[in-house]
Amino acid sequence: MGKVPLVLCRFVRGVSMGDIDPGALPTGVRSAILKKVVDAECVISHAGLRHGDYFPSNIILSGNDPADTDLTSKSVETCLKVKVIDFNIAEVLTHPFYEYREWHLANSVWSKLPSPIVRFNGIMEHFFGWIPLEDANRWL
Repeated sequence: MGKVPLVLCRFVRGVSMGDIDPGALPTGVRSAILKKVVDAECVISHAGLRHGDYFPSNIILSGNDPADTDLTSKSVETCLKVKVIDFNIAEVLTHPFYEYREWHLANSVWSKLPSPIVRFNGIMEHFFGWIPLEDANRWL
């Protein structure tokens, strides 16, 4: 019998980041959430995957309600979880049949997670409103 591809789906309880008005959140809470989002993408990339569809609508925040008025940046760090969904166009950069596998392996010099500056240079427009404009350069 041949191999059958299998996709496992799991229900993730939470709120899509795309459904949240970032302007309604305190700056510290917004930044704490975005830090977790950037960290999650760095972990995915470091594992050899390119998500290819990393937008707020594909990020679920679970745990505390992000719209909770009592939410603080400290409670975001400890209680809020970031779940990345929708890997349907993701590429496994280290897969034996990936066209650019050798280049990726030869240029993967990261022994630890890369800096967000390397990963997000100029591609944050989909997260507009999450980074305070006055702090955008300092934030990274």
